[in-house]
Amino acid sequence: ITITGGEPTLNTALDDVARAAHAAGALRVMVQTNAVALAASGRARELRDAGVDALFVSLHSLDGEVSDRITGVPGTHALTLQGIDAALEAGMNVITNCVINRLNQAEPPEYVRGLRARWPQLTGRVFSFMAPVAAALRNMEHMPRISDALPPLRAALDDCIARDEMVRVAGVCGLPLCTLRGYEAVCDELANPIGVPLSDDRVKPPGCGECDHAPRCSGVWRRYVETHGDGEFVAVREGAAS
Repeated sequence: ITITGGEPTLNTALDDVARAAHAAGALRVMVQTNAVALAASGRARELRDAGVDALFVSLHSLDGEVSDRITGVPGTHALTLQGIDAALEAGMNVITNCVINRLNQAEPPEYVRGLRARWPQLTGRVFSFMAPVAAALRNMEHMPRISDALPPLRAALDDCIARDEMVRVAGVCGLPLCTLRGYEAVCDELANPIGVPLSDDRVKPPGCGECDHAPRCSGVWRRYVETHGDGEFVAVREGAAS
């Protein structure tokens, strides 16, 4: 079971929910969080004792200034780092999630090296891509072209793969499979069921119907295409999705 929000650690019922989930037979309880609340003394241990086994932590940069600009909440970067420290000390599994945008698009190689240096016991790291929804619609100037973000992302993926570290590219909030040829094995999009429906806020550019990945592809954000066009998306025709 994954508990998400908003920010779940602000809900006073979180501990009870985790206990109830385990009592109902959940094998794992993961919380999606910024980990800020876990910086408070003893809070990580309380959550672990309540049955929270794992955290999926939003950490968009190891540079405090960049991170705080992305989150819009100055001072929280340091608390997130402290929260991850506390969670690992309490025995939780921690996976970080970095949402790529114009402010951090060059950072993935340095990011994975920094994670490794500070937390060699980290369970995994996930890369997502800025989704033009909700509050992000007010900050569309920060949505990069995928082609600009790909070289540093590929370098980071290569680094992690070479070291046999768990690294993933998110599905719907990640990148289309056609943009990550050769990296399909680390793309959550590949796990989509055959015939996944296309949501109203997503489109498939011309030629997508001929792509090997078409049956599983979630498409491209409509707002992305309106902003940057669809010239970056080229159908894959090698039987890669069979």
